[in-house]
Amino acid sequence: MTKEELQDCFKDLKNQINEVRIPTRADGKATGYAYIQFNSEEAANKAVEEHQNLSVRGRKIKVEHADSSKKHDQVLKALNVALLKGLSFKATEQDIQHFFRDYSVKQIKLVIDEKTGKPKGLCFVEFNNKEDLHRALDIPEPEILGRKFTIVRSERPITESSS
Repeated sequence: MTKEELQDCFKDLKNQINEVRIPTRADGKATGYAYIQFNSEEAANKAVEEHQNLSVRGRKIKVEHADSSKKHDQVLKALNVALLKGLSFKATEQDIQHFFRDYSVKQIKLVIDEKTGKPKGLCFVEFNNKEDLHRALDIPEPEILGRKFTIVRSERPITESSS
């Protein structure tokens, strides 16, 4: 999603937008959220109240006031969630459980394409403690079903909409 696409979602407030920021991870990919700074509290309130059912590229957008504290960063630091990328499309939750059989896993969420119902080759794994998360991140060449994949720290918690 681009800054221009986001601004187009708020056409009625376009002249009241000061800045649009789309944070990215170290690999340059978007984190999945964005910040829009309006020139008044009234404009920000209008955006939150009147733009709740937005959709861009088939993805729903949740509009809410940003927490100006460092709460988001604190939440990320408290997370024990890894994102597995590049999994075989045939990998199941049981395959993931077996792979992490020596780890304390709290929950597993395979990412499924909503339109096709097929796996996207991604999976979120939440561990019960930071030690197991860090052990998982340090696995040199993880492989399931003969396919190597990468393990990175997740930028968000596991939710029902993690697909």
